[in-house]
Amino acid sequence: MSKNIRKHSSDENSGDMRLFAIKTLKMTEEILTSITKMHPQWRHLVSAVDHRVDRALAILRPQAIADHRSLLALLGWPPALSVIASPHSDARSANQVLNPLQSMQADHKLKYSENFLALCNLQELQRKRKSRQLVGHDREVALRQPLWAIEELVNPLSLASQKHFSKWVDKPEFIFTLVFKITRDYVDSLDEMLQPLVDEAKVVGYSCREEWISAMVTSLCTYLAKEVFPSYITQLDEESVTGVQSSARISWLHLIDLMIAFDKRIISMVEHSGILLSLDDDILQRVSSLSVFCDRPDWLNLWAEIELGDALDKLKPDTENESNWKKKIESVVLSTCTDDHKSPLVSSAFVRRLASIVERCRSLPSVTLRSKFLRLVGVPIIRKFFDSILLRCQEAEGLTALT
Repeated sequence: MSKNIRKHSSDENSGDMRLFAIKTLKMTEEILTSITKMHPQWRHLVSAVDHRVDRALAILRPQAIADHRSLLALLGWPPALSVIASPHSDARSANQVLNPLQSMQADHKLKYSENFLALCNLQELQRKRKSRQLVGHDREVALRQPLWAIEELVNPLSLASQKHFSKWVDKPEFIFTLVFKITRDYVDSLDEMLQPLVDEAKVVGYSCREEWISAMVTSLCTYLAKEVFPSYITQLDEESVTGVQSSARISWLHLIDLMIAFDKRIISMVEHSGILLSLDDDILQRVSSLSVFCDRPDWLNLWAEIELGDALDKLKPDTENESNWKKKIESVVLSTCTDDHKSPLVSSAFVRRLASIVERCRSLPSVTLRSKFLRLVGVPIIRKFFDSILLRCQEAEGLTALT
């Protein structure tokens, strides 16, 4: 089979041959699945056939991807980003950017559909093979992959975007704005055009809308992890060595603010399609820029350290203000409560700061990250409040003893 694939790869009918090869491999997989269930003792025979199929797929997939990329370039993808990438572009000029896939001629549209279906069929074939081979294991983790055909749309867009990102080192808000604009401007048209092809290929459990958004967010996360965060960490390291405070910590917190705001807009876009993110941390991680912390717990620790330092600095004036310990919180209380039972005004400052920390950590895309962040930031703030109360009580006891 491998020899036949090589022989016809340069032929003008390579597309038809590829579809025929994929169809043959799918039939082979159905037979292997049946044999595995009915004759488990034939595992050596199945393994030998699997080896041959793997060799064929090792040729088919690169060829299909190469042809798909060539066709995308011929169609003018990725679209020009010069208009929407400009921080001074208005809504009218941004809306004038057309999707090249929507203006395809009939022959190009047919060719693109064939290539798209070939990639989807190959991916579904691989999913079925992995599902059979991983029986008895945690298959969900291994089987879930981004949709290849959507990745091929996002990758060249990501490379084109990075040329603009490099100009905005000191203006990261432009980076998030551009990624959101691209995601929003093309999500509806791609979903309308490509979802029927995904359904036709019978790729189970994939939504073009979700895959497009997820792939765009993933490309942003990759850039943040490779370029932005390392740069900020270098600045923080220099600050710790020289002992001279710079704007590195402020820049870090500003970046987190931008990520939180971006994620809220993206999540709103996803929920508009009817996906319940609150019930699935896996989906949430794929559409959250804060998922960069999933693979870098050391960065989460650093963020928590900076966040805690910022919170304590902001609480310091409230804690040192004597009037905040003497004034009581004005609120409606039960008639049985006396003035002595009311909290001092300083407690409201700590509550507000804790509420702010809790609100910020809500944006983290997993329960584990949220729990860890609260332990690293929230617990020390509560401890600081208790220590302040203890100090006040000890001072009061000392004054009482003197009198």
